[in-house]
Amino acid sequence: MKSSHLIILVLWGLFLILVGLGVISGYDILPSAISITGLSLGVRAFSTPCASGKCPKRGFLLFWSLLLIEASIVIEICRLYSSLPLCLGVLVIMAAVSAYAADKKYSIL
Repeated sequence: MKSSHLIILVLWGLFLILVGLGVISGYDILPSAISITGLSLGVRAFSTPCASGKCPKRGFLLFWSLLLIEASIVIEICRLYSSLPLCLGVLVIMAAVSAYAADKKYSIL
């Protein structure tokens, strides 16, 4: 078993533990679950074999990983400040920066 697969399995185990604790305690675990999913995709992105310096598949996985991790931050911001334009603005800026960073390194666009 590759170490990346082990890390992904551990992250999904952590996800299930968080879901269980959320059900028991009544705490909303959606941001944590989204973050763990993003981290899992990030590990998968870096374990994807890449023949050359430009690898669109790795870049695409990395983009979605960053977007999911940032979405959990936006959910927390929206919980504190219930302004839809603020939340959408932060999400659009984060998505644009993530897409730019992933495209610059792995040319996904």
